Amino acid sequence: MVSELTGKHNEDLNQLRESMEAAHQAELQQALVQKTSELEALRLNLMNVHTSQLEQESALTKVQASMRDSFAQESALLQAQHQSELNQIRQQNQEQHRQEMNELKQQWETSVAQERAATEGKAGQRDTGSKVTVGKGR
Repeated sequence: MVSELTGKHNEDLNQLRESMEAAHQAELQQALVQKTSELEALRLNLMNVHTSQLEQESALTKVQASMRDSFAQESALLQAQHQSELNQIRQQNQEQHRQEMNELKQQWETSVAQERAATEGKAGQRDTGSKVTVGKGR
């Protein structure tokens, strides 16, 4: 009977050991599944962050290219405007110079004409005065 009890006890111990090992294996499997799920969630989150970063970099690159294009266009427009203004100022200066030269020429011609008239008038008076003097003397 003791041997039967010992056998029964050993059998119960074996069943208990097997049951505990199975429970332990199930717990390990469950922990592994949970950790695998957590790692997969972290991987997906990291992929989302990386994708978002790539999209932001792409958007930034597009904005930078757009700003460079806008700058180049505005710069070209300002250069064209400045060149146009410079040409207009040059034309105005040339026209003003031409007018001033015409005015100076007109003043000079008037002055020369007045001098000529004055000289001719004095010469005419001398001729007339000499003729009168001469005429009175005869």
